[in-house]
Amino acid sequence: MLLLAPCYDRLGMRGEAFAPETLDISEKRQLVRRIAESNSFRRAPRQREFLLYVADCTIANRLEGVREQAIAENVFHRDSGSYDLQDSIVRAEARNLRRRLDLYFETEGKHEPLAVSMPKGGYSLSFERRSVPIEREPAPAPVSATKVGPAPLPSSLPALSAEPRLARSLRFYKFICALLFASALAAFFLALHWRTVPASPVARPPALPFSALFDSALDTYIVTSDSSVLEMLLLSGQRIAVNDYIVRSYPEMPDKSRAIFQDMFNRFNNTNADEMSIAALIMRSNASVLSRTFLRSGHQLQLSDFKGHNVILIGSPISNPWAQLYTDRLNFQFDFNSERAITFHNKAPRRGELPDYPAPGDDQHHWSYAHLVFLPGISEPGSVLLIAGTTLGATTAAGEFLLDRSRLERELKLAGIDPSGAPRYFELLLRATTFTGGATQSEVIARRAGK
Repeated sequence: MLLLAPCYDRLGMRGEAFAPETLDISEKRQLVRRIAESNSFRRAPRQREFLLYVADCTIANRLEGVREQAIAENVFHRDSGSYDLQDSIVRAEARNLRRRLDLYFETEGKHEPLAVSMPKGGYSLSFERRSVPIEREPAPAPVSATKVGPAPLPSSLPALSAEPRLARSLRFYKFICALLFASALAAFFLALHWRTVPASPVARPPALPFSALFDSALDTYIVTSDSSVLEMLLLSGQRIAVNDYIVRSYPEMPDKSRAIFQDMFNRFNNTNADEMSIAALIMRSNASVLSRTFLRSGHQLQLSDFKGHNVILIGSPISNPWAQLYTDRLNFQFDFNSERAITFHNKAPRRGELPDYPAPGDDQHHWSYAHLVFLPGISEPGSVLLIAGTTLGATTAAGEFLLDRSRLERELKLAGIDPSGAPRYFELLLRATTFTGGATQSEVIARRAGK
């Protein structure tokens, strides 16, 4: 459901025309409604709300409503009077909105009689009538009455134009994105409906950390990785910092074709099927307290979603940049070693602990590592749970450990935490052993307990 801003009246019939009189106001409103209900915009609620807001302000000629600060307050819920123009969220989302409008008129809206755009340099909309070509079936060729037989071939045939390599690449990438998304959905529903969680005759109340995360007073977001970030890392060789991720400012691509891929990353919400399976099992095991729980890809969130909410983040800070919001508060921090492999750096090693994991030789034992971290949110109230590993197998092993209530409670007690008591925060470092066939077995090798 969209939050209604003061300038947004569900495109109600109030205000006078702002655009030229030759275009009917009702036509404009109907066009905006069709765009907002299209597949492209239903998958992007932030751009949908942005579009509806600026459309209402433009059509009603309320120009004060399409200033950057007004949009930041009414659409992106920035605090009134404290918006910093250095915060480029409005400009970044305006670029995304322009691209999504172009995509609509190239696909679902290619036969629309009107076009709407957001000219650069401002945030009001421009409506104009467009000429849509009428597709007619070709007329049948006349049949000769005097001569029957094969028609003579021309002396030379026109060469078929070769399809640009880039177009083929883009179609292939779209296919891969669709396949990944379908796989993730399949994993989610299979996990939700087919995999079983042991049931007891009398339901036990949730223990830590779920007793704090699924609080009826707060919304809870379960957030999986943004697979596009990994693709961007492979293409550019650069990690994406959370500050850049917030405003969709991505590294420059080495060539033009990859720059177009960068645009596509803004359009698709890709995630990981195994992480979706973990998310589904978390939801299933806490089914009795899910009234305010939402499953999202990292691509679908904004910074305000982390304030005053509970959050479960699945994936490392590399594939799920939102996890970087909590890095400074961790003892076991993600890093890269000299070979560009993912590692955990132990800021304050205790007796028997190593400064970095994996250690040399761990590959011979098929060891990888993951952490489970329960922390206060970035603002009160709210808490966050981080589930991440140096490999996908390690992340999966951490998710399985989290859902094994008896093992989790035993480890929390070893850390001096009462699983059924008041919330206490913790870090657990796990070592996962991968066996032939992909099975994993995990054990906790280090613990930290907070207040």
